[in-house]
Amino acid sequence: MKFYGINYINDLCSLLNCTRKELFELIQNRQYTQFTIPKKKGGFRLIESPDEKLKKTQRGIADLLNEDYANHKPKCVHGFVKHIFHVPSTKNIGIISNAKNHVAKKYVWNIDLQDFFHSITIVKVRNLFMGNIFKMERTSAEVLALLCTHNKKLAVGSPSSPVLSNFVLLNLDETLQQIANINNLTYSRYADDLTFSSNEIIQTETMSEIRMNIESNGFKLNPLKNRLKKNTQKQSVTGLKVNVKLNVDRKFKRKLRAINHDIDCNGIAAATKKYFKMKSEASKDDISKFVHAYNGLSNYYSLVVNNANQKFEGYETMN
Repeated sequence: MKFYGINYINDLCSLLNCTRKELFELIQNRQYTQFTIPKKKGGFRLIESPDEKLKKTQRGIADLLNEDYANHKPKCVHGFVKHIFHVPSTKNIGIISNAKNHVAKKYVWNIDLQDFFHSITIVKVRNLFMGNIFKMERTSAEVLALLCTHNKKLAVGSPSSPVLSNFVLLNLDETLQQIANINNLTYSRYADDLTFSSNEIIQTETMSEIRMNIESNGFKLNPLKNRLKKNTQKQSVTGLKVNVKLNVDRKFKRKLRAINHDIDCNGIAAATKKYFKMKSEASKDDISKFVHAYNGLSNYYSLVVNNANQKFEGYETMN
């Protein structure tokens, strides 16, 4: 536990490899660049990117925190988990391990937390560092919280935000897991995507209890992404179908099949032009980018297919 029991600013400076002057200058001159990127399903996502000096410091903080989180990670968490070599439970954790917990269930309930990072305030981050896990002195905890937040909340684009969000949600994850166990549900979380599944009807009272606990922890549910699906409907978890076995959806298959057909029939340059919707001919750099994107799609498909019939050993599902 690298941050455990820090009582003096000098100790924090030593851990972050900087002087007191450099630390306070960094806090006083925190700069973020804001821009938007399109979401896959429409709309735009705000990104708050720290300047290079601050980003480097936040990466260092994140690296130390990721090692600490590996020893606290509940089995239900599958997002923002860095593989730590000496901690086997952090290996092969991601959207596939998350979705596999809910394969072939009669009922799958998906919940999305709205404005996830922005719901985690600087006070929550400070209290995390002062709490039982790290037991830092107040001033050091406040300084560290200032380094990791923007406009008094976690920034979407900061390297330290993902692991901090996992730490902040430790108590909520424990509570939701307990509710799941009592009610014969399987629970898993990938970042702001929460999934509950069961072979029995998920009772209204249980759903209300889950919502109440989420809201009492300062989070809001996204009403547009609150879905309860029976196995007679399409059930998906973190973008993967889980009705009968783990699988990609039809749109993904059709897209990959179309790209393969285009490459075979028209060649890679023409396929590149079509993929990027270009009016001019594709350059070598364009083709290189296309090959990289195509390999990513192909590898992802192969990974899903290869994992479809394998039991995930990192999590014991509740039936």
